[in-house]
Amino acid sequence: MQQVQYFQPERIIFTGDLFHSYENQEHQLFAKWRNAISAQSIHLVKGNHDLLANQVYYELGLEVHDNIFSADPFVFIHDLNTLDENTPQGYRISGHIHPGVRISGQGKQSLRFPCFYFSEYFAIMPAFSKFTGFIVIDPLKGDQVFAIVKGDMTKGEKPMLIKIQ
Repeated sequence: MQQVQYFQPERIIFTGDLFHSYENQEHQLFAKWRNAISAQSIHLVKGNHDLLANQVYYELGLEVHDNIFSADPFVFIHDLNTLDENTPQGYRISGHIHPGVRISGQGKQSLRFPCFYFSEYFAIMPAFSKFTGFIVIDPLKGDQVFAIVKGDMTKGEKPMLIKIQ
């Protein structure tokens, strides 16, 4: 909530997998958070783990989109693999795969971190949850990757990003 209060966005957009399960305590916490920031519109592009009935999302104050939400020049989509000829044009922002990077030292040691991944045509956002993993990506030349190496955003801590590529 601190980031929302500081930046005062007009809208917040989730690219799917908001709760990862059926109704539980997280929904009550979300409802409390949602009531505290009622001025912002919140959109959910449903993902493969968004299992609740649309009515539950509406009661939480979310505008639900089954596949895609366009906000020119951006297209928010849960899974880039579902793109087809009917997908609107624009810079695609996705969240399905939860990207991560491996940073290796001179020896055999390595560390893995969630990351933001930006290509010329799309962005893949990391997961901000303790129980979701991530898939180590192999960025293409020219893509930009920012590893989240410090700060727990689930606790409101400011993240430290390091540009990898």
